[in-house]
Amino acid sequence: MFSQIERDDAYRQALCAQLRERYGLSEVCLTPAPRGWYGETWRVNSAQGSYFAKLISYPAKAAQFTRSLPVVRWMNDQGIDYISKPLEMRGGALSFVFQGAWAALFVFEEGEHTEEYPLEWLFTRLAGIYRLPIQDVEAEREVYTGDMAERVATLARRIPGCGVPGAQRVLNLLRREKDALTHCAARLEQTARQCRQQPGDFHITSGDTGGNVILNGEKITIIDWDHIRLAPVERDLWYYMWSQEQNRLIDNTLAACGLPDRLAPHRLAYYAYRGHFYHLHEYLASFLLPNGQGEAIVPQLEDYLSPQCWMERVLRAAERC
Repeated sequence: MFSQIERDDAYRQALCAQLRERYGLSEVCLTPAPRGWYGETWRVNSAQGSYFAKLISYPAKAAQFTRSLPVVRWMNDQGIDYISKPLEMRGGALSFVFQGAWAALFVFEEGEHTEEYPLEWLFTRLAGIYRLPIQDVEAEREVYTGDMAERVATLARRIPGCGVPGAQRVLNLLRREKDALTHCAARLEQTARQCRQQPGDFHITSGDTGGNVILNGEKITIIDWDHIRLAPVERDLWYYMWSQEQNRLIDNTLAACGLPDRLAPHRLAYYAYRGHFYHLHEYLASFLLPNGQGEAIVPQLEDYLSPQCWMERVLRAAERC
């Protein structure tokens, strides 16, 4: 949403010059690529091949992005070839600053960015990542807290008087959802306590896998490893908890791949409630950004808080845990 900034020829030429200088590319040409919520992305064609450039301007997101790159590169070195592949620059660095944004270059993965693929393909590949040793991996570790609910409340307190068009609609939505959010916050705190008592085995996790797959025939590539954390498998797999059939498929796939992990209801519920508040936080934080685009967020927030949203069936499953 907020990566949709129009770039003029001078900007493109400057970025091409940086890519030529830092990566040793020649005959560089940029083509806009489909963008995510925060990332500005380009397809980079050059005499050396096709690549994917990603730039993130927002400081907190940029810090997560750059911290993740060495871990992704390490996974590549361990033979995990079905995830993003960041390129080293001359001198070995994996990222650089360009006009206030942190930027990195990846191998371009041909195919369709989709959520339509056999889930067993995804689970099997994740299991390969979960088998990697983590003792020398430098990444954040899961700590299980209910802080995300308070972060949402902090943003909500900023909305009255913020001056952003659509603020009253956002306030009306939050007032309508007050009882449900209070309940979810209590459940988040409860399940966080349970998780601290039974934390599970930790692995390298993305936290955002299902919607970040490139499908090319029978080849899938899991992209967007910007939020790497050492955590249990439920951090990646809670999206599928609404279906018992999917849960059985996950457990059976992990077992077939030689992993002892099995989905734990209390950890699935924790990540469901935390995920709910995380998504709310992203919508409210984006609404409050001083970029003049806040009003465009309101319909998306309305859709997210509607009974038809995918999160509703996940939360119903979490209530049964």
